[in-house]
Amino acid sequence: MDMTRSNTSGPLSEMSPPDVPQGPVAPYAVPNKFMKFNSLKNAGDDIMSAAADEVLQTIMGSGYASIRKNFEGSSDDDNAAVLGFRVVPPDTQGDVGPRHYVQWINSVAEIFDKRGNSLTGPFPGNLFFQGLGGICEATNNGDPIVLYDEGADRWNVSQFALDFDNTNFAMCIAISTSGDPLGSYHQYELNFGTIFPDYPKLGIWGDSYTMTTRNFVGASGQFAVVMDRDAMLNGESFTALATTIPRDFFADGYLPMDSDDPYVTGAPLFGGHTAFGAERGMRDKKEFEIFEFFVDWDDTSTASFSKVAEIPLPAYNIGGSSYVNQPNGQDLDDLDSFTMHRAHVRQFDTHRSLLANHTIKLNPATAAVRWYEFRDYGSGWDMYQTGTYSPDNRDRWMASIAMNKYGDIALGYSLSSKNDYPSIYITGQTADYSGTGIMNVEETLVWAGTGSQTDASRWGDYSMMSVDPRDDKTFWFTTEYYEETAGFDFKTRIAAFRLNSAGGAGAIADGGAANTSEASQQIASDVPTEFAVDQNYPNPFNPTTMVTYSVPEAAHVSVKVYNMLGQEVATLVNEVRDAGNHNVSFDAAGLTAGVYIYVMESGSFSETRRMTLLK
Repeated sequence: MDMTRSNTSGPLSEMSPPDVPQGPVAPYAVPNKFMKFNSLKNAGDDIMSAAADEVLQTIMGSGYASIRKNFEGSSDDDNAAVLGFRVVPPDTQGDVGPRHYVQWINSVAEIFDKRGNSLTGPFPGNLFFQGLGGICEATNNGDPIVLYDEGADRWNVSQFALDFDNTNFAMCIAISTSGDPLGSYHQYELNFGTIFPDYPKLGIWGDSYTMTTRNFVGASGQFAVVMDRDAMLNGESFTALATTIPRDFFADGYLPMDSDDPYVTGAPLFGGHTAFGAERGMRDKKEFEIFEFFVDWDDTSTASFSKVAEIPLPAYNIGGSSYVNQPNGQDLDDLDSFTMHRAHVRQFDTHRSLLANHTIKLNPATAAVRWYEFRDYGSGWDMYQTGTYSPDNRDRWMASIAMNKYGDIALGYSLSSKNDYPSIYITGQTADYSGTGIMNVEETLVWAGTGSQTDASRWGDYSMMSVDPRDDKTFWFTTEYYEETAGFDFKTRIAAFRLNSAGGAGAIADGGAANTSEASQQIASDVPTEFAVDQNYPNPFNPTTMVTYSVPEAAHVSVKVYNMLGQEVATLVNEVRDAGNHNVSFDAAGLTAGVYIYVMESGSFSETRRMTLLK
């Protein structure tokens, strides 16, 4: 595989986007080119297993998620304004760095600070490749991936470039020259010739950047690709090696494993769950395959690609491409043959953990999230825990999963039903529940959708859960929703949150009335990096709730509660607090039901949130 172009750009902040195309362009739903299991079933191949789900979770956890940030991302309105057309699905992507959040939907990107302020954009995605020339600069076809490289303090952004008229295809990859995503980029065009590299996913692993593609036109199947990371970080020409992933099973969405740990051990990994066996006798054989791509960049002739694990999975059902329900009757795609981006690996002293998830079907016709944690203690990969998250019969799909350095697992997804508009939710498992296969964190609403998607079934095709490198504890999640029932009018949200075990919530609930600072206590030993105040929990509440806030250094802090007339009704904190994460309980027994405002202030810092009191 050849690198055909390279360049180092000027600062992104100084680039001028190309002009918006003139005249109306019809909205466009990207077709689903992948396997249609219903058509296979109609041909006489029954791919629906009758086995019950032995790892189904039907209970709601008692832990809680504290949401720290929650702001609007890019939307289809931005596609229309920047590019002159609307498109679904958004392929919502984003990652968090020490000071920024970079989001990229299918055709436009935007860079935020971590308080949600837009620093630049939305801008067309191919602005990352301005000055490179060729197909990467000339086209803006999407399927983006955004990764923050913790080990190098760099940003890795990519999309594909498509020229169907000349049957010419490429991957476009840009690596920032510093930790500032607004700065300059090393730009690369990786030529695929006549092969259309669809559904590209990238990962970071040791001395390699990794990638999978689902191939069409000039080839079929999937590629596993490794690229010389050190060369790309230095803006040099690089070597890329590619091989076809052997498939004993029907599967579309194998992934590169992506590690947040700079010193992850072993060769780059690839893999995913099987949809069903390639032979009739293997129809119900469900496994998770893991492959290893060994490469020595000083001597690539020794490179090898081999399967290192074939882990049996508890039975699951798949059920066709479009069966997720909405109130308006338009079914949505769930892509249940795809292992969902990203497959996340964490390196610990005693083992490596691999997190993965995909959608399955439960009867009656309910989409659910099957998730896994595999572990390698040095003798090979094996199942550590797994579960199917479906505490009721509403549809949950298009999920993303990640683990922080403390062993907490966060899962974010879309949720909808015939009575519920597609909305954004999170759950998780705190480290004290590790190995149980239970998401012990109560399902938490990030953002309520207030409309259905019309005119197209495409949803996703993926979302993104990531971990904040500043504390390696806080999770960030981005995905789509609709504000009103319409076609081609998606919105996106970006949210940051932490997970807490039930013990913390119980301690607050039993704490009694507290409008005074004596109720404030330090709740975590790790020192935060910025002032912040979380969404109160529970919310709505009656009559007691808890507010968690973070102080990066000893400082005077005030937390006050106001009614909607701006009248102060309670002072929760008004004193010097040590660096750390603190909570304070608020007893509103003497107040009337309604919406209240609480404000945290410290020096020049001020942050405001709302809470709802029920009676």
